Order: sequence, then structure tokens, then C-alpha cells
Amino acid sequence: MKINKSKVILTSVLLFFIYLIKELNFLFYNSLDSPDFDKYSVYFEYLFSNTNTTGREQGLFYYYLNSWYYYFFAETSADSNLYALLHKSIQEFNFILFIIGLLGIYKILRLFKFSNLSIFFTLMLLNLLPLSVALRIVFKPEIITFALLPWIILCIEKYKNSNKVSYIYLATPLIATCVSSKGSIAAMLLVSIFIIYLKEIISLGLKNTFILLITLCILIIPIFNEDTKSNGLNLSQLESGASSDSNYDFKAPKSFIYKLDGYQLVSNPIKNKQSDSFIGITLLDTFGDYYDIYWDNDSSLYFKNRVEVLKFEQSDRIETPKINAKEKSVTFYLQNLTDTYYRKVIGLIASIYFYFLFFSGLFKDSKYRRFYFFPLISVSLLLIHVITGFPSNNFNPELGDTLKPLYYSPFLLLSCVFLFANYFNKNIKNKIIFIFFIPLVLIIFGFPKTLDYEFERDIAEINNYSFFCEFNKNITFQNLTSESNCLQGPVVRQIELEFMNIESYKDKPRFKTFNTMLLFTNIISLILIIYKTSEKTPTLNSYKKKE
Repeated sequence: MKINKSKVILTSVLLFFIYLIKELNFLFYNSLDSPDFDKYSVYFEYLFSNTNTTGREQGLFYYYLNSWYYYFFAETSADSNLYALLHKSIQEFNFILFIIGLLGIYKILRLFKFSNLSIFFTLMLLNLLPLSVALRIVFKPEIITFALLPWIILCIEKYKNSNKVSYIYLATPLIATCVSSKGSIAAMLLVSIFIIYLKEIISLGLKNTFILLITLCILIIPIFNEDTKSNGLNLSQLESGASSDSNYDFKAPKSFIYKLDGYQLVSNPIKNKQSDSFIGITLLDTFGDYYDIYWDNDSSLYFKNRVEVLKFEQSDRIETPKINAKEKSVTFYLQNLTDTYYRKVIGLIASIYFYFLFFSGLFKDSKYRRFYFFPLISVSLLLIHVITGFPSNNFNPELGDTLKPLYYSPFLLLSCVFLFANYFNKNIKNKIIFIFFIPLVLIIFGFPKTLDYEFERDIAEINNYSFFCEFNKNITFQNLTSESNCLQGPVVRQIELEFMNIESYKDKPRFKTFNTMLLFTNIISLILIIYKTSEKTPTLNSYKKKE
């Protein structure tokens, strides 16, 4: 069997960078510090029998699988390490979902006959994108949609290519899972598919459409009933909105869509300063951390011990920047010194460049244009929601956080796949972007670091829980993890969560019949999709003929 050396090298490099970002997330960000963990931990509390209902509106599936992953793979649950094990299980489970999504994206790119090199750079960039990093570290169900959406689209595109209805049937359990996970996701997915693939839906005919709808109902209704009994609420009841917090009992003004203060955006790109601007929030939070909840969260090790690579000092005269190799910094001299937020400004510049490419692709790239519409439709629905207040008010004028890019990130990242792949496919020179992108991303995340005893101790302790503990200790993070013994023990930097009853986490989670059945239907569906799409069937050539 002939081995393609270049393919092996590219795959190895990709896998290394996937591992690297996974471990950086694990070591430097505690997922129990993620936004709204106190709200969504009630799913754990319910599943481990501490409460009778969750009191939340989201589907159980993501949280149900998380609880069972914790039960099976947490080696112990002593009081001293429970939170470390919860952090470990959340990030590992999110990572598995991320890999499932990447495999689906790979299959889509192969379907469209992109070169191996273009696929490599696309997956590399997707792995490094701040938005995809945020998706992997938080305790939220959007990662489920990221995992399954590429496979859903793959099935639809295969049907479009081959006219085999079996592909649509295979996608049905995946659609049911996304739809039942969260009300906003259900709306964004169904409306997007209906608008973008209306021609394909019509081509199914009445008989097939009816059967598919019945199949979806058979899958969704039992899940919906089981979740509603567990939650005490259903998907349409936005407990996260005005019903639980009076600060969200507002509608956004229409000016929220288009308002932008360019000077304020650059000079003061910090939390809540763009609360009245959808554009400002989007630009600052796509490649940055506008709300200070990810790598700019002050409890995160991403945030701590940062070396200020760029320094700014007051000077009465014009001076050339000075490079300090010892301190790994560059000092700039300014006549009018104000507050500087260069990490956020770097993220802002990256966002502006990204959206320039996005809209250029939207207008110029007719072949893949339909994929650019996924995030546009998704964000339009969110804007309609906050402006009209339908089905209920859900806007806080002090924050504007209902429009976080994270909420529509699976759809935005899907469009990124075609944007990047096409960008890299056009010109080899475009791949030079990586020379600049990797260090810029690391700066955004808070690197480089100064090392002290407390910082190294915190990293070493959490590294003991890593699946790659020995590899980190001896190969990748030697300086930071040299004190690790790779034996799980007490963690000094462990937050105390009074709202969690830790004793019951030693027991089995509640068993949910229909959520379990949904899991197995998803597994079977994915296996069959992989098998069918691995067949030597016509792809792009027949696609062109059909067009």
C-alpha cells in the first residue's frame, strides 16, 4: 500500500495543533467559570437527583450526555477534586463533539473536491478561531449543533447531488437532536434549511415530505415530553429572558441594528460600551472577548500572568519604538497617552478583515453563496427576536448580550469553512496568513506569560487530570508541568460552588429513556452516513451536470 507522505505530514501537524489548543483550554480555562454555569448546573443537580425539576427551558440531551460522561470517566469524586473532574468531563465531552464536527466538515470539503492542502489550512484555521475555542470551553448546547450541522448539510448536499432520499432520512435524527436542544437553535436551523434548500424540499414530493415530517415528529415529541416533565418548562418558554430577570424585560430599538460609533469602538472596546450596537458587539466578540467571559475572564489562567507585549509610554517628542528582547516587549511612545486595549484592538482588526472577506465571498462566490446565508438568517432571527420581543422580551439594554456571536456560532463557522477553503484554494500565497495569524491568536488569548510559583503550581495540579499529562510533562509544557505527578489529587485553585450538592455526584445520573434512544439513533445515523458517503459515487462532476 503506497503511503502519501505529504498527507501524513499534514494530518500529523493538524492533529498536533488540535491537541495543543485542547490542552491550552484544559490547563488555562476552568469551564466551571464559564458564563451562566450557575444557571445551567441545575441540569447536573437534577440529573444527579438533587432537585425535582431543572426550572430551565433547554433540552436535556447535551446535559444528559455530559452527566453520564462524568459518571463513567471520573475516577473519583472526593470533595477535594469534584470540581476539577467536572471541568475535565465538560471539556473532554465538548472536545469529542468538536472532533465529530471537524470530521463532518472534512467530508463536506472532500465532497466539493477541495485540495488536501486547502482542507488542511481550513481545518487548522477553524481549530484556532477564537469563536471555535469559546465554543469548546463553555457549558452550553451550541457545541451539539456544531457537531451535527455539517453532517446534516452533507446529507442534503448528497441528496441534491444524487437524488437519493435515503440521505435525508439519515439526517432526520440529527435534525431532531438540534431542534430539541434549544429554542433559538431550532428556529435558526429549520428556517435556514427551509429558505436555503427550498428547491430540494419541493423536489422531495408530498409523499416523502409527509413521511419525513412524521418521522421527525416521532423522534421529537417523546423527547419534548420527557424534557418538559424534567424541566417544568418547554423550549418556547425563555426562562433566560424577562421571566427570570427584569433587566431583560426590554425590546431593542431598531437603531440597534445599524448604530455604530467608530471612534468609541477603537478607543474604548470594553464590556458594555457597545451595548447599543449590534455591529460593535459582533466586531469585538467574533475574534475577541468583548464580554470578558473567556480568556479575558479575570479568574482564568488565560488572563493571569500576561506579559504586555506592546507597551505605551508618554513622550513629549516623537521616538522610534524600542524592542526589549529580555522582557519580550515593544514600547511605543505616544504624545497623547490614553487607555490602550491592544489585545481587543487586534481582535477587532481581525474581525473587520474577516467580515470583509465574508461579504466579498457573499457577493462574488455564487457557487458557495448558500452557505454564507446560514449565519445571516440566524442573526436576522435573533435581531427580530430582540426588536419585536417575540415570543417574549429578552434584551438587556445595559449589555446587549442576546446577540453574542456564540449563539449563532455553529452557522457562522459553517460559512467560515467555505470561505476559508475557497480562499486557500484560489492562491497558494493566501496561506501566508498563517505566519501572522497564529502569534496574533496567542496574543489575543493572553500569551506570552510570566512564570511564578503560584501560576506553575496551578497548571501542574490541573495537568494531573489531563489525558495527556505525561506528554505535557515531558514534551509540550515541560516548564509549566514539571511538578505534575500525573496522579489526581487536591486542586488549590478550586472554586466552591455552594449551589451544588456534591455528595450526590457519586451516584448514577437519572436514566432518561427517550434521550438515550436519541443518542443511539444519532450514532447509527452517523455510522450509516459515513458508510454511504464513503462509497465511490459521483460527486462534483455530476453536481456540475445537474446544475
